[in-house]
Amino acid sequence: MRVALINTNTYTYPPTIPVGMEYLIAPLKRAGYEVICLDLTFSSNPENDVCKFMEEHRPEFACFSIRNTDTALFINNQFLLETPAAIVRKVKESFGVPAIVGGSATLCAGSEIARLTGADALIRGPAEVALPKLLERMKKGRVPESPIDGYSYGIIPDIVHERGTHIDYSQYLTKGHPAGIEFRKGCDWSCPFCVERSRPILSRTIEATVSEIKSLADSGVRSLFFCDSEFNIDTHNTSLLLEAIKREGFPTEITGYFRPVPMNGLMMKFLRESGFRKITLSVNSWDLSPENSPYKENDVVNFIKMARQEGIRVAVDLLVGYPGETIDSVLKALEILRIAEPDTVGVNPYIRIYEGTPAVRDALKYAGQGDGKVLGEVEGNPELVRPVFYLGINLSKLKDAIDKDSTFVLEGSSKTVNYERI
Repeated sequence: MRVALINTNTYTYPPTIPVGMEYLIAPLKRAGYEVICLDLTFSSNPENDVCKFMEEHRPEFACFSIRNTDTALFINNQFLLETPAAIVRKVKESFGVPAIVGGSATLCAGSEIARLTGADALIRGPAEVALPKLLERMKKGRVPESPIDGYSYGIIPDIVHERGTHIDYSQYLTKGHPAGIEFRKGCDWSCPFCVERSRPILSRTIEATVSEIKSLADSGVRSLFFCDSEFNIDTHNTSLLLEAIKREGFPTEITGYFRPVPMNGLMMKFLRESGFRKITLSVNSWDLSPENSPYKENDVVNFIKMARQEGIRVAVDLLVGYPGETIDSVLKALEILRIAEPDTVGVNPYIRIYEGTPAVRDALKYAGQGDGKVLGEVEGNPELVRPVFYLGINLSKLKDAIDKDSTFVLEGSSKTVNYERI
């Protein structure tokens, strides 16, 4: 039985290899399915191209990956769901095959995405186990209620995923963009604004991860990005992976997302020796002061200092102005980072709020008291699928604090992402 995997993401700032979709190829083949793939990233006419693809291959199931609901930044925001929704509806109307939707966007607004696309089923989270099981049920005429929780099904830790066999990487790589890879899914922190908060940690084996890197390096990939929520969730297993990568001596530069803790000098050394040349460090300004926060000022300063000692460049993603935070708290965070001297700091005072997160409750509470503003439509916007933001601080004071220091950039003011600025 033939299954089509279709990447609907056409946003190219930057263009992103559909790694999540590629992670379904080997599990589906293992389950006995023939897999065909269509990547629409660089398509000038996605609906026309998907119809040609479906007409040629006639799959029994069509599975669609949706990466983003919007660009998640207030400045120059783009709502991105119209194109994926039109693609899914076009396939259903023209070919009548069951449509299954997944991808990272489904963590933001699963039920509403299912409604907008007309999908027969929707999986939130990892699908490498959930999708084959869902297909077996659908073949028997049983369709479970959506959204389906992919995290509850888990992943296949030791599977070596096929990379670059069904997707043409050439347009991505010629422009210098990295290929994504994952060691872990999930996050054990509970940041109140994040749709990945408090998700189970699902880890792949070191052997499978290293084998995947080898296949990417052998195919000509020279830049990798670890797409884990945070690469340094622990020190032990992370260091073991880094040592394994170092032993192989891959000719690749690596980057990824990090949090301030845990980190020590030895692991930072392993990062450099395994090929890390850039790091994106996520920092929330309001976490730098309270006693019960997961990290402190010294953790951030020491992280940047250790990276600099190893010759690793650091881009800080600084989110500021959570409901209840004062401008003094924000200015303190800016001063801490100014002294620490990372290579660049992207400052974001607009917090994208998503249904089901504590940030929705807190933003509406404080805005109702006249403290901050909710920007965007809340009423008539199911699951807040269309962009809604909270601005909790005086924007002119923030701009005055950063305008004369080129290290600081107001996020969204240009179409570049953190790692492209260093």
